[in-house]
Amino acid sequence: MNTSKVCTNSARLELLMAPLGRTIDVVVSTRQPDDNPKTFHIHERLLRGISPYLDSACKRIWRVSDDDEVPIVVEDMRVFRMFVQWLYSGAFQYHTLPDTDSKCQGSIRMILQFYVLAVRLQVPALKDHILSEMQNIPLADSDFANIKYLYTNTNGPCELREELMKRVASICRGVRANRYFQDGWAENAQSCPEFFFDLANKLNCG
Repeated sequence: MNTSKVCTNSARLELLMAPLGRTIDVVVSTRQPDDNPKTFHIHERLLRGISPYLDSACKRIWRVSDDDEVPIVVEDMRVFRMFVQWLYSGAFQYHTLPDTDSKCQGSIRMILQFYVLAVRLQVPALKDHILSEMQNIPLADSDFANIKYLYTNTNGPCELREELMKRVASICRGVRANRYFQDGWAENAQSCPEFFFDLANKLNCG
């Protein structure tokens, strides 16, 4: 279990210090056929105050019925629990995902999924917090799958793409560069050409 530092974003803190008012039901589902939707009772004032997307989602026109429900689809229910935890406490805990090769890569994948959710929900304070947390997680040499995941699920320009690109470029300039590409990175160029285009520009521009 990993725990992030506490977010000190002033706007989020101001929202928590004022009366929160009523809650709204956020019905969260995943793309996994065996997962049942789960309902989270979250204060509407918090949702609307941290994100223009969620502000719009809380309006009646977005709702699927006359009930006070907001539907959200996520990749992994644990990632949305991290969001709720961050919303109220300013920190989040994350686990290693079971389908990854190492603790490092698992931590990165969970953080990347969390970042993608922050991008989709348009929560700038959370994006900044995740970028800060990434400073504490090393990038594994063979971590192309995570890089590809980020590129597939975000559009440029993207702050986290830039952060990971700096790390990859640094490795490529070092003594491990040959081994780094021999581990299969060059063969993946066709599956994620945008990444290799950005990497070439980064290496050429310094």
